[in-house]
Amino acid sequence: MSTLKSIANHTYINAENKLHAKLGLSDNPKEEDFLFGEYKFKIGEKEGQMTTPNKEDMRRILKSISEAKRQADFVLVSIHSHEMDGDNLESPPNFLKEFSRKCIDGGANAIIGHGPHVLRGIEIYKKSPIFYSLGNFIFQNDTMTRQPAEFYDKHDLNHNNNVAELFDARTNRDSKGFVVDEKVWSSIIPVWKMKDNEICDLTLYPIELGMELPRSKRGWPKLKKRHDILERLQRLSVPFGTNIQLSEGIAKVEL
Repeated sequence: MSTLKSIANHTYINAENKLHAKLGLSDNPKEEDFLFGEYKFKIGEKEGQMTTPNKEDMRRILKSISEAKRQADFVLVSIHSHEMDGDNLESPPNFLKEFSRKCIDGGANAIIGHGPHVLRGIEIYKKSPIFYSLGNFIFQNDTMTRQPAEFYDKHDLNHNNNVAELFDARTNRDSKGFVVDEKVWSSIIPVWKMKDNEICDLTLYPIELGMELPRSKRGWPKLKKRHDILERLQRLSVPFGTNIQLSEGIAKVEL
């Protein structure tokens, strides 16, 4: 902690934090906490990172769920989150697990996660499904017709270049990035049934999005009997106590 404080004093990484506190725009941190830029540190028994949902966001979303519950038969919560647990993109962060369970406690019937572009495990919590990430369904990043100037700057291009040249530069002509990561181009479609507000059947259908196709055709989902996709999801769901059984190109979640 003393090293962090020394670095902060020499780099002025907390200059904005101190100015906001001085102007009354933010509260001073608690005595046991230390702000280091946008991160908060405190001395603990063991090292690690802890994440929790923003309290005001959680309150606001739970209120929306409560309203929706009174207006609809079923409530689905969709959340876009890129964050991960440690350095494993396939593992959801702690705040997302806490958020999802609180939403179901508040009346939601299912949580549908997306954002990291890859599949994550499935949890059945209080007879309701949590899909921590369904990966991609339609993924056509490289056929957009316009991009912001800073995107061109990032790849040493300018207004004289067109969008095709930009995407060629970003992927080094389809040799790096998303285009070479098979996990980005495969996913599942979940189909489930509910009875008395509880899930009673959950079937998973694997899809692929044409990783090997040219840019103009890539990104359309197609049903495929691919056990490797289902086996990956099976493995990712084990930490949540979810058992998935495979049979003839589809999978069933044991409930």
